[in-house]
Amino acid sequence: MATEPPIGNVLIGLVLLCLALLLPESAWAKSCTPPTDGPEIKIKLVEGKLAQNSALGLQALTRKMRPHEDPALKSIYSFGLTSVEWRSKADLQLTGMPSGATAHCWYVAGISMTITLRSTVFVAKEIARDSCPWREVLNHEQKHVTLNAKMFARLPKELKPRIAAVAGGGILSAKGQLAMATFRPRIEKAIGAALDDFSAAREKQHRDEIDTKAEYDRVDAACPEAEWDAVFHRAGLK
Repeated sequence: MATEPPIGNVLIGLVLLCLALLLPESAWAKSCTPPTDGPEIKIKLVEGKLAQNSALGLQALTRKMRPHEDPALKSIYSFGLTSVEWRSKADLQLTGMPSGATAHCWYVAGISMTITLRSTVFVAKEIARDSCPWREVLNHEQKHVTLNAKMFARLPKELKPRIAAVAGGGILSAKGQLAMATFRPRIEKAIGAALDDFSAAREKQHRDEIDTKAEYDRVDAACPEAEWDAVFHRAGLK
C-alpha cells in the first residue's frame, strides 16, 4: 500500500504586541472609572496569496509534519501538507482624564490589531506534476485551505471578547507609562492564550473533518497503485 497518505497542517503563530509605552508597574484604582464600557477593538485580517512548494522530498515533508516521530516508523508518509503562518500586531491607545492635582485616570480607549496570514501548500517533489497523485494530493490540501479560510474568518469574533475582558477598567497614575505597564501584560497574555486555544481547536477540526481514514483511503484508491509505488521508488523508499 502506498498510503495512509498524506497530509496535514502546520500552524506557526507569532504574537507581536506593539505598545507605545512600556515601563514599571502600577496599581488598579477603585476610584478610577473610565467614561466608556470598554475599548474599541478593531481586528483586521490580511491574507496573502496562496503559495505552492514542491522543493521538498517525501521524507523531508514527513519530518516537517511529524518532527518527533520515530524514524523507524515507515508506515505513514506525508505526500503533501498545508503550512499556515500568522503574525499579529496590536496597537494600544491609552487615554488619561485628570483626577486630582497630579494624577490621571488612564484607560484603554482603543486597540487596533492586524493579523497577517500566509498559507503554503507543499507537494512532495517525487510526485510527477499533473499526474493522478499530484492532482489528488492538491485536492486534499485544498480542503485544508478552504477550512482554514472559514475558521480564520471567525477569529476576530473569537478574539474580541477575550481581549475586552482584560482591557477594561482604569488605572490612577501620574504617568501613562505606569498605566501602560499594567495594561500591557494583561492584554498580551489574553491574546496569546486566545491564539493558542484557536490553534488547538483548528488542528482538531482539521483532523476530525479532513484527515480521516476514509479520506486517506479515498486518495489512495483514486490513483493506480503503480503510480504511488513510483513515488516511493523516486524517494528511495522501495
